[in-house]
Amino acid sequence: MNNTKFAVQAIKHQLKNDIVTNNQLSEKISADCTTPTISRDNSKIFLSIEEKKQIILSDPKFGMFSLFLYHTRRGFKNKQLQKKNAFVCSHVCSLVSALPILVFIAQWLVYITFVIAKTKEYDKTLCPNTASFEKRLLMMGIALIYYTKSFFIWDSIVDRTQSTKMNSSDTVCAILDTFQEFAFNMLIIGTNMIVCYMEDDATNMLLNTLGMEFLMDIDNEFQSIYFNFCSETVEDVYNNVFVSHNQNKVLVAANTNKCYKCIRCCIPLKCVNITALLYPLFCIIMIIFAGICK
Repeated sequence: MNNTKFAVQAIKHQLKNDIVTNNQLSEKISADCTTPTISRDNSKIFLSIEEKKQIILSDPKFGMFSLFLYHTRRGFKNKQLQKKNAFVCSHVCSLVSALPILVFIAQWLVYITFVIAKTKEYDKTLCPNTASFEKRLLMMGIALIYYTKSFFIWDSIVDRTQSTKMNSSDTVCAILDTFQEFAFNMLIIGTNMIVCYMEDDATNMLLNTLGMEFLMDIDNEFQSIYFNFCSETVEDVYNNVFVSHNQNKVLVAANTNKCYKCIRCCIPLKCVNITALLYPLFCIIMIIFAGICK
């Protein structure tokens, strides 16, 4: 099968998919593909702590909201710390100080205030055509880097939503985490290119890029560090919070909560797939536009 035909079929397959429940996991992309067997992460009966941690960290449905929800339901009992015979400050304060929620608020607070500040500073037209040749090349280079990385956004959505051991999708927290993980990252990358286009100083262009990358990853970094210090929590989350693909489908179908259904309808998760598909095109536009108009 040629690349174009297979790509079209794969895109259609993914666009039909619900990235929360992954309802297309058991269906073939085309007649030439092997029939999927839902056993990727369950193929090994015994998994190490590190393997379980990687499965948890790779699940976009288990983010800051789901981590805080875990603390309100199970983490507050501190059974894992008692087994370890240790006091882990980040574990206790994750509930007492709502650290995961504060991380989420901090990300959006920094992002919104930064965008407002840069917008107020910009006093040129849409196409000023005043930048030096070197700065235009720098802007084109940054956009070119994001073009090469844009294809991994789609791959990340496809790969990270196909795990067969996952956080249950029958909570509002799981939906919010999924949208935050993918939508916020794409928003940061798009904003980064626009801010670099607006910036006159070459050093600031690079520093803004690094700063926005840091802002994009701060929630994942928090989660990774937390599980490094609370390795016993990994066992608890994987064994008692995460469910199989079939269990997840049953739990989602059984959830009749009106608030849950309303949020599922209101949050445009389908747009995540479409936006990821169009992102390379956006990067190409920024490369051309920056070369002509910056």
